Amino acid sequence: MGNETPGNYVTINDTTFTGNIAVEPGGGACFSIKFHRVIMSNVTYRNCKSSITREAFYLSAANNKIEILVESALFLNNSSPAAPGGVGHIVMSWDTLEDPGCMGKDHPTAIGEEDNNFPKWDYNSKLFFKDARFKYNTALIGGALYLNQGKTTFLNCSLQGNFASAVGGTIYAEARSTIVSIQDCYFLQSKSELIRDLKTSLKSSFIHTESEGPLDIKNSTLNAKRDAVGNSLVKIAKGGPVDFGDDNSTQLYCPKKSQTQLVSFSNTITTGTKDASCTIMVTGLEYSCLP
Repeated sequence: MGNETPGNYVTINDTTFTGNIAVEPGGGACFSIKFHRVIMSNVTYRNCKSSITREAFYLSAANNKIEILVESALFLNNSSPAAPGGVGHIVMSWDTLEDPGCMGKDHPTAIGEEDNNFPKWDYNSKLFFKDARFKYNTALIGGALYLNQGKTTFLNCSLQGNFASAVGGTIYAEARSTIVSIQDCYFLQSKSELIRDLKTSLKSSFIHTESEGPLDIKNSTLNAKRDAVGNSLVKIAKGGPVDFGDDNSTQLYCPKKSQTQLVSFSNTITTGTKDASCTIMVTGLEYSCLP
């Protein structure tokens, strides 16, 4: 689906995509678009698969500013066995770097200092999931969603039983600027594996990000009821600011008889040349379950 006229939008309401299979991107729907706004309300993607490349729906807006709203949606039993994103593979437009976050010679390096240590972007594209349910989806990477650039917000969503075969059981984010914000959401993992199309997926982590953008998880629950040992609940490889909310509003649970372990650190990386270098902070964090 495509359109070259600025200011156009597309709306999908009260629609079900069931049992669709594609050999190209998007088992349920494929958007390669220049729309400025996409709204999907009360939609269901069930048992959709892209057998060679990518997910129930594929959305590429790499050259266009766009806002996407998905509300009251159900994503159930979708798969992408050979590519990222069981529910969605979403590539947004490039974000604009506002502040590279370069540290001065006397700037502190300890984690917890003001966010000036980190790069900041102006986000050209925004994706908003509200009252959405993601259940039993699987992919090579990012069992539910693969996010690339832009700002993605989840509000009052439930994400249950999603798996990946390589990395990122539920949400996987990459690209330097990608920001993920989660509010009032419930993550649940009650299975030890998910078998789909004769392929067993074992990676059950809830959130895995390789982005330097911020990660916010507020007033949410991440509950690994079963066999989370060896799978991180949350993993940030080289991230930016991290916020789990005030007063322990976000709760993380491991299976009975296992313990929650938090490993966090901050580091600096330097890019550029000797005469024009930039040193920034990066965050590493991993919540996992010990036997």
